[in-house]
Amino acid sequence: MYVRWKKKNRKRRYNESIPKVTLCAVIVRSQRINGKSKQKVVKYLGSIREEQVKYSYSRDIFWRNVRQKLYELDINTKDREVIIRKLREVVPEDKHTKLYFSPQKFTGE
Repeated sequence: MYVRWKKKNRKRRYNESIPKVTLCAVIVRSQRINGKSKQKVVKYLGSIREEQVKYSYSRDIFWRNVRQKLYELDINTKDREVIIRKLREVVPEDKHTKLYFSPQKFTGE
C-alpha cells in the first residue's frame, strides 16, 4: 500500500484566470489483473486546496481527518508511519496537531 495524490481542477469562476487545484490523498494497493498492474483504492484520506496548504488552520483540518481515517484502517504502526511521512512531504504537519488528536476517540478504546 502506498499514498497517491490526485489533482482535481476545480471549476474556474468568471474572475479567475488560473484554475484552482484540489489535492486528494488516497491509499492505493497495486494488483495484477490479466498480467497488467492496476491500482485499487483502499481508502480516501482527505483533500486540501493547493492554495490552502500554506495556512495552518487548513493543514490542521486536513491532518485531523487523515489521522482519523488512518486509525480506522487495519494497518500496522510501521506502515502508518510511512504513509504519514509521505503525506508530510506535500502537506506539512504542525507540531500542535498531534497534541489534540486522540486515536482512542475513534477506535473505541
